[in-house]
Amino acid sequence: MRIVRSVFFIFILFVFFGFPTTKADELKRIDSINQVLIMQKGSDRVKSLIALSEAYRIISFDKSIKTGLDAVDYASVNNFDELKAEVYKSLGTSAMESGDYLLALDYYAKSLEAFEKAGNFNEMALLNNSIGHQYFLLSDYDSAISYLEKALMLGEKINSDSIAMIVSNTIGNIFYETGAYNKALDAYYKTKIFATELKEEAVYAKVIMNIGLIYWQWDENDRALSELKSAIEIFERLEMKEMLSQALNNVGLIFLYDKEELDTASMYFRQSLEIREIYGSPVPIANVLINMALVYARQDSVDKAEQYFQRTLQIYETAGLVQGILRVYYHLGEFHHRLENYKLSNAYLEKCMAKALEHRIEQYNTIVSDLFMKNYEALGDFQSFLKYYRVFKVNHDTLVNQFNLAQARESQLKYRNIELFQQVEQLSVQTTDQQKKLNLYHYAFIALLGLLFTAMFVYLIIRQIKSLKMSGVQDSSELVLSHEDSGNTKQ
Repeated sequence: MRIVRSVFFIFILFVFFGFPTTKADELKRIDSINQVLIMQKGSDRVKSLIALSEAYRIISFDKSIKTGLDAVDYASVNNFDELKAEVYKSLGTSAMESGDYLLALDYYAKSLEAFEKAGNFNEMALLNNSIGHQYFLLSDYDSAISYLEKALMLGEKINSDSIAMIVSNTIGNIFYETGAYNKALDAYYKTKIFATELKEEAVYAKVIMNIGLIYWQWDENDRALSELKSAIEIFERLEMKEMLSQALNNVGLIFLYDKEELDTASMYFRQSLEIREIYGSPVPIANVLINMALVYARQDSVDKAEQYFQRTLQIYETAGLVQGILRVYYHLGEFHHRLENYKLSNAYLEKCMAKALEHRIEQYNTIVSDLFMKNYEALGDFQSFLKYYRVFKVNHDTLVNQFNLAQARESQLKYRNIELFQQVEQLSVQTTDQQKKLNLYHYAFIALLGLLFTAMFVYLIIRQIKSLKMSGVQDSSELVLSHEDSGNTKQ
């Protein structure tokens, strides 16, 4: 069951960009920017064109790109090289949010080239991370890792923990998607440490959501739900709608696959979909649609399930999202197996296996082989059954499963130790602070005693002086009386 669940979710996107505003808000913003643009020149005009291009993102992708390219032309004519790099970066984000990852790569590459000429290491690091993220979405993991390593090196060069935090999360996403959960947890915990130290609450919420998914893969569903619900609370408070939608979708998956509470799962999926449909970004919408399709399939709503599967597949194929395509192929194979359309089921499974092998995504070997066996058993094709049985047996080897479980526990203990070490360090800092305060109080007490002693000493001296003065006055009086007495006697 754990292997099956891991494949069901490996395509989920972990993104680090903000959620756009509503279409009504953007229309107002567009009108406002257009009014300002009439009078603007120089660098301010380029900045306004960038803002206008970004405002068009959820209104019209074509207008967004056209406005951005107008900004590129204006920046080129006026030799605003760094602003030109900013425009290309913005265009890359527009392309990514529209689901055109290849176009996004092209714009990010142009932005990176311009920032390299300007010698802006911080932006170079961020763009290497963005390019790595695009390759991750396209399932080109070797290229993704190559760019992410460059981003890390640049981050170290400028001593930026913020860069390290962002890149560590992207690396964790790659390991998660390829099923290397221990390595993913390594990267996520690094991100969590950085986020805690930098007090980046939004990043912290994203990474605890990701860590929750690791616990889900390890059958620790209660802990997974706890992490996800903690993330949801932060996303709601910070009004991070896209991340809130993603977290709700993730909770729905746990109720779908593990708790098998279809109505609860459907509720979470609908809440997630309502948020995403307001803003119209196609790939995130598809990520929820396929889960809705699975609910309909389990409820035997054949027409609705088929409709949702086909709509999802179309979005993923347009975007070139390999993991999404694989997931739809597999579930269509599973869906038609339940309908006893075994040959059609095998056709989808063959597409799934071929694409998985092409992109070296091994997680599908076991579950596809298992479903192939069931189909060929039903069709009475014993030779084909044996072929896939061998593949299934290798992937289900008991020692391998035990080794994977041991690694999972090792990672949990390892990072529990890291957390305890951090707590000890924090306590050590607190103890040092308390010791400093105690020393301060000690010195203050000694100083106070010194002052009291000095005051007492001065008081005693003053009192002694007064006493001596009083004695002198009394002696003088007695001397006068003595003289008077003496005079009277003589008389």
